[in-house]
Amino acid sequence: MALTPETIDKILDINKAERFSLGEQEYSTKKLFPILLPLPYQPETLYINTLTGLADYVEEKIDKTKDPVFCILNHTVVQLISHLDNDKRREIYIEARMDLAAFKFGVQFDPETFIINLQSQFKDIQPLDAKERILDFLTTINSSEIKKYVDDGVSKTLHIKAGLTSGSDETAPVSVPAGPLLLKPYRTFREVDQPESNFIFRMHKGNDGKPTAVLYEADGEAWTLAAIQNIKEWLERNTAGVPVIA
Repeated sequence: MALTPETIDKILDINKAERFSLGEQEYSTKKLFPILLPLPYQPETLYINTLTGLADYVEEKIDKTKDPVFCILNHTVVQLISHLDNDKRREIYIEARMDLAAFKFGVQFDPETFIINLQSQFKDIQPLDAKERILDFLTTINSSEIKKYVDDGVSKTLHIKAGLTSGSDETAPVSVPAGPLLLKPYRTFREVDQPESNFIFRMHKGNDGKPTAVLYEADGEAWTLAAIQNIKEWLERNTAGVPVIA
């Protein structure tokens, strides 16, 4: 059956949203959506990699911003945002996103690669530096062949090949640094102090018989809260007058 104009109008009337009141409460027969005013032209968000860039943007008044607010999304992302406009929308003026190749925890590395990563991606802690203990240990067993690995849950010992000849069965025990170990990897913006946290260090025997090293995080990622607090304090010191939400 062909639809006549009168039939179409009737269908539209049936589907029309109606508003009515019961007491002081207002209701609608259909879900209503607000009609938002078109946004004025907004430039694209600026993207940078450092907190220093955020401070420079604010202090040098690069753009005209009205009552901006810093919002720390996590330990690697900070935004400078506006207040809500009349339609409950906000603008993101600039965003700092840390661009850093972080250490891969829970991944096995050969001793040489592990040593390089540990030296380049972890800060020293004084006076008792677990980083140096691990480096000394790995230097001792680097490229050695593991004959036996003993882990009783308290201490760990590697028995590595000690003889110079290929047919020698002589081994030498080497104690693995006991955990948990306190370390400071680079995991947030370099301008702030890197949070310390505990790690478990383990050695494994690779398919070729050579040792591999691995670090496991052991603090339930509580360090992220410390990193966010460090970022907040840095922003408050270097961008006076701008509120910080963390």
